[in-house]
Amino acid sequence: MAKLAHIGLGSNLGDRKAILDGAVAQLQQTPELIVRSVSTYHETKPVGGPAGQGPFLNAAAVLETTLEPITLLHRLQEIEADAGRVRTVHWGERTLDLDVLLFGDEIIHTPELSVPHPRMGVRRFVLVPLEETTPDARDPLTGRSISELRANLDRRPSYLALKGWWEHPEKSPAYLRIVRELDGIGLSLRESLQLDDSHDCPLAVRFEPYELLERMVQWLDSRHWSGLGDQWLITDFSLREILLNVASHWTANWETQFWSLIARWNEQLPMPIQPTFLVYGIRSWGGPRDAEYNYLSRDLPCLRLESKAIDEEASEILTACAATRT
Repeated sequence: MAKLAHIGLGSNLGDRKAILDGAVAQLQQTPELIVRSVSTYHETKPVGGPAGQGPFLNAAAVLETTLEPITLLHRLQEIEADAGRVRTVHWGERTLDLDVLLFGDEIIHTPELSVPHPRMGVRRFVLVPLEETTPDARDPLTGRSISELRANLDRRPSYLALKGWWEHPEKSPAYLRIVRELDGIGLSLRESLQLDDSHDCPLAVRFEPYELLERMVQWLDSRHWSGLGDQWLITDFSLREILLNVASHWTANWETQFWSLIARWNEQLPMPIQPTFLVYGIRSWGGPRDAEYNYLSRDLPCLRLESKAIDEEASEILTACAATRT
């Protein structure tokens, strides 16, 4: 049965337009594949990777195909190779870059292929041409349409939530670096609650749950941050994460207490500002962490980090922040 696949195209070496035109022509000649639409070409500056790169031409295409997702990926890699693509430098210059962004409503996580594309929701240069082709297509991870994902990136102020960083004092220098390089406003749970480096007492023990929730929602009251304009707000926590943290230390009927807490929140507390995206540090898929990820990323773009060293994590996050505005 045929499915719709959405792909991203990009080039910043050589005759970029001719290279993208050639890639579309090769797709049109591929058996079991029909090119339904192609966006206009959008020029954008490079984000991440070595300095001195030229601007990209980016586009999106909608394909109807009976190919399996992995077979489609291999076909895209063949077309990249025909265009002279050499994979040597991460985020380096490239004659042609072809990515599977969406494949129907499938969610795929393998060492070779992740769909939806793991950075689609934080890359404006991907979402703008994709919105041009199919604005109502939905990301099955967040449930949001492409138009909604793009509008989320254009919303101001931008808000970066670093899940769990408040629990890791060794990440404080990286957190401060991110705040500094974004010229943003930092809001640290570690500092606000005066947690020292040796704290091992769960938040649910230190604070009455509703008191803690009330504090945090007041900190994140969207009315307080409406005047930030183009500045970033950066927190070393996410509100949903703290709810999970508290719930995990409750008794067996924690679900009842959890939803009671949410009900009180909806009735009595102001609307908190929503993150532009959330950084989730767990790199591998599978196991109970997936349920946590699904809750945290519900209707919210979520960045799973590739880097292992803390300073590299900070660089990866800063690159993602730049991509939200490119």
